[in-house]
Amino acid sequence: KEGYVIVVASWILVCFFGMLPYALWGGEFSMINAWFESVAGFTTTGSTILKDVEALPSGLLFWRSSTHWLGGIGIILFALVIVPAIGKVRMSLSRLEMSPLAKSNFHYKSNKTLQVVILVYLGLTVAETILLYVSGMSLFDAVTHAFGTVATGGFSTKNASVGYYNSVAIEVIITVFMFLSGMHFGVLYVIFTFKRKKWYKSSIVQFYFFSMVIGIIVVTLNTWGHNYDSFSEALRFAA
Repeated sequence: KEGYVIVVASWILVCFFGMLPYALWGGEFSMINAWFESVAGFTTTGSTILKDVEALPSGLLFWRSSTHWLGGIGIILFALVIVPAIGKVRMSLSRLEMSPLAKSNFHYKSNKTLQVVILVYLGLTVAETILLYVSGMSLFDAVTHAFGTVATGGFSTKNASVGYYNSVAIEVIITVFMFLSGMHFGVLYVIFTFKRKKWYKSSIVQFYFFSMVIGIIVVTLNTWGHNYDSFSEALRFAA
């Protein structure tokens, strides 16, 4: 019971403090809109009330991107590593934050396991930031878009999102990292710690991979000849 209360209270409290920068800035942000933007960020929903994202100052854009990056890994996951907890409460919180499909690959009593998860998350973020920067993004945009990709939240600093850059290289990088970030933490854990050499035989990985492939094929065929004239262009935007 304590675990459920702490999880719910933590998310509500975090979202409340997360709305304050929006509310203080004003503009399009009424109290309701500020709350909505904060919740959309921390829950990695990616919805927004903004009509002109580029009108926001850089500091607020960075905060906006940070909310879903933090939400992606889970505020409670950070708390489990940073804040000491007592046995049963710690166990309960871990089980609430981790998907049942990933449980078999995690040792809830191990701080090291939780640290590895965070290192994987940070590693994906840093790697994507570097690749996006090398591909032509500014450092600020590379960081904020890496936040959005790894968290699978989708917030952008541009009104046209990734389409603003019109770069195949940037789109491929974001697609690959979005695919990796969409996988279970449990699977990423066993991949990056080499716990299982045949992780690709996991039913979780296979279902995820084939779902993505089927989805891309369906969208490509649906948009080819309607929204896009060439097959390659339809495949590019479907992916």
